[in-house]
Order: sequence, then structure tokens, then C-alpha cells
Amino acid sequence: MAGRSPGNLSTLQEQSLSASGGSCNDYVLFISDVIRDLLSQRAERGISESEKAVINQRLSQEVSKIQGQLKIPLVTDVADPKYFDDLDVACNVTQIVTMLGEGQTVYPDWFRNNINNVESGQLTSQEFLDSYYYLVNEGSIHSITTPQSPEPTPEPTPEPTPEPTPEPVVTTVEVEPPDVTCQAKYCQLIHISTGIVAHEGMCACETIERYQQDPAYRVEFPPEPTPEPVVTTVEVEPPTEPEPEPEVFTQCVDVYRLSNGNVMATRETVDYQTMADYVNIQHLLVRDCGRDVPSDQEVRDYYGYVTPTPTPTPTPTPTGLPTTDNFGIAGILFAGVLALPILAGLGKWK
Repeated sequence: MAGRSPGNLSTLQEQSLSASGGSCNDYVLFISDVIRDLLSQRAERGISESEKAVINQRLSQEVSKIQGQLKIPLVTDVADPKYFDDLDVACNVTQIVTMLGEGQTVYPDWFRNNINNVESGQLTSQEFLDSYYYLVNEGSIHSITTPQSPEPTPEPTPEPTPEPTPEPVVTTVEVEPPDVTCQAKYCQLIHISTGIVAHEGMCACETIERYQQDPAYRVEFPPEPTPEPVVTTVEVEPPTEPEPEPEVFTQCVDVYRLSNGNVMATRETVDYQTMADYVNIQHLLVRDCGRDVPSDQEVRDYYGYVTPTPTPTPTPTPTGLPTTDNFGIAGILFAGVLALPILAGLGKWK
């Protein structure tokens, strides 16, 4: 087994595709598109059981065609969403096994067991790919490199004696045009028993030849449809007119207020909000300017003001001798009785 070469990994990468996709040939890719179309037809509502039976028969035929192109068994059911992912991995394994069988790649002898096991289904495709790419990165699997022999050192040759230069002979070489046996064409692949158009569009030469040899299909070449011109519609918005500014309501009013029984009138220009506050919140007496002027008493009555009555000052009563105010006629008589003895005593002194 040859040693590891720096160019081994890049060479094998050119010979085998990555497991992420793109490893199936055109024929397998075309059949997978047909299978997707049949699955979509089968999932449609309203189809009869006889139509489903025809579609299932065609699915079985197309799946068998794909299996014939693979080196390993594909056990995933076509109705499983993972079918096409597993198909892509199987195509990658098929290409690697084919490349290893061409004899242009060096690999360990025991790796032949992995090839046999993946072909028989005893080893999964992913396990095979993991071991394959591990050995490629380790350098155990690499392309055959042909050692180059050293170039011999040329011996010096004596300078030739110049001979007379003959006139150049003009030779006309006829260039044959390239042999173009087949070109991609616009075609229809029609299933003969059902009349269903399995594919309509550009077909490669390989696809045309395969379906012309398939007795279940008929290949027709209708004229290629002319694409309709794309009309782009641009919506132009109409110009927008500026919105008018809102009108502000104002009014001239006379506002009558009361402070300690005194009437105060003020003339104001108010808006709607201020007017509503005066009337509904503060309950002020408001009149239009110069109209329905109330009297001061009307203003007091509006606010419920009552003029206070002054309290009279009481007159003090003097203390001492009784007066006629206190005793009346009885007091006068009592005073006269007291005066008689006094007058009698005065007469004795005379």
C-alpha cells in the first residue's frame, strides 16, 4: 500500500460527491421528480380508488427503476418523508463503490468487507460513509499516484549548419464539425396506459433515449411554448390633500362672581372647555357680553347669599335706689310714706 500523499483528499473529493446531495445521476433525479409528482397526485382529494390503484402501480415501477441504478438496497418506503434523503445518501454510496471498483483508488484489504456488507444491506449507508471518510482523512484511502521518472539531462548538440530556408508550403486542413448526435429538446413523457403527462419541459439526450426504449412511455416533441411577457403594474398613490386645521370655538361672556356679598363682573373670551368648566364645574353665573345684565341682588340670589341681620346692643341697668321704672305707682306711694316722718321731724326743729 502506498504512503500518504498530500493530494489524496482533494483528488477523492473530486471523484466522489459529498453526502449532502447532488450525487445521483440525471436519470435517477428525473425519476425522483416523477415520483414526487405521483405522490402529489395521490394526495389530491376527490380521486377514485381506480385512479389511486393506477398511480400506485406507476409508483412501484418508478421505484424499481431507481433501485436498478443503485449498488445498495433502499428499504425506505416511498411514502416516508425521509425517502428522498435516504435516496440521496444511497446515490453517494453507489458512486463511491463504483469508484473503488474501477481500480484507480488504494484502500485497505479489510475495507472490501465494508463494501460487501453495504451492498447486501448488513451495513447502513451512514456507517459506510463514516468509515470511508475517516480512512480518506487518515490517508489510508487515496488515489493511485504514478511516480514520475526524472527527466534525462539533454546532451549538448552541435549547432547545425544553416540550410537555405525553403518557401513555406500552405496546407489547408478541413476541420470537421463536431459530431452532435443529440441535443436537449423540449419534450413530453406520456404514460401510455393512463395518458398522464409525467414530464413536460427540456429533456436531456440520455433521458430521451431511455424513455424511447421504455415500452410504458411515449416521447413527443411539441413546440416549445413562448413565455408570456411579464407586465409590471406600478400603483401610483393619489396626492393627499392637507387636512384643514380644526376650528377653535371662542365666545365673549360676562362672568359674575360674589365675594363677601360684593358682586364682581369680569368680561372674558373663553373657549368651549373653559365655558364648560365655568358652568358645569364651578357653577358660575355667566351671560353673553352685554346681554341680560343681572342686578346685584339677582347675583346674590343666584349664589344663595343672605344679608346678615345686625345683633342689637343691650342697655345696662343702674344699681342703687329704686326708681319709678322699677316700682311704678306702688313705688311712689312707698316713697311718700317714708317722706312723712322726715317732714315731721323738720317741723320740730323750727
